[in-house]
Amino acid sequence: MFIALAQLSGLPKQNQPSPPDLAPIQLFKLSQSSELQIRQRSLPEAPQLIPASQPSYQQAPTSAHTRDTSPAKLATLSDLSLPKLDNAEFKRGLSLANAIINAPQPANDASGPSLNLSIQPQYRHPPEYPLAARRRNIEGSVTLEFNVQANGQVLASSIKVLEATPSGVFEQAAKRSLSQWRFPVDQKTAPFGFKSRQKIEFKLTHDQ
Repeated sequence: MFIALAQLSGLPKQNQPSPPDLAPIQLFKLSQSSELQIRQRSLPEAPQLIPASQPSYQQAPTSAHTRDTSPAKLATLSDLSLPKLDNAEFKRGLSLANAIINAPQPANDASGPSLNLSIQPQYRHPPEYPLAARRRNIEGSVTLEFNVQANGQVLASSIKVLEATPSGVFEQAAKRSLSQWRFPVDQKTAPFGFKSRQKIEFKLTHDQ
């Protein structure tokens, strides 16, 4: 009845909804596919690997001052021309060498100055009496050994105490006195000086 009324009243018919258009979706897919193809075509080609070349070394030219050490340039002992000595010259050279080696050395250099006990000094410096020994009335003596140089002076560093009575009282005073003594030196018999010994006595007098 409603249908009949609608037809009679002349109402327009409602249009049926049309199915959705899928064309844009298909175009989007085609467009997306084409972009991938473009990207693949636009990718750069892989670079070709070039093998590394070996460095070339050029030998420097040999200067005039550079020594040639090649085997062809090295001389052997057999190639060297050495002077030849006859037996007479060889014997003379050997005798000269033996004479130099076996030459007698001066006695002063080998064993030191010779010992001379008879020589008397030219100058005696009087020893200073130790004050402590004078106050206690102590007397004594010191025997010293020493070296006399070529100029007649006593070498202070060579003075040695051989005997002291009493011990530990007069040694230093005796050394100081002896270092200022002077002796005569014979340049012919003792050109390097000599060694000697002296006994210095310490005795109290009435004036001291």
